[in-house]
Amino acid sequence: MFTKERVVFIYTVSPLHMGAGTALGLIDNPIQREVHTDWPSMAGSGIKGAIRHALAADRRVEEWQPCGD
Repeated sequence: MFTKERVVFIYTVSPLHMGAGTALGLIDNPIQREVHTDWPSMAGSGIKGAIRHALAADRRVEEWQPCGD
């Protein structure tokens, strides 16, 4: 179990929406939130995907491949 925690603020230069993937009521893509505090959250996998996409768009960087493949 983690014993330390840190709040991190990420400033984006373009619009960002981390959706929860569920459709409830009139909002078809609610904002992803932390369960206990109801604070907006960003899953690590979403951040990783955004970074991977940005690097793949840069032609100077080869596409990332998992080890062993």
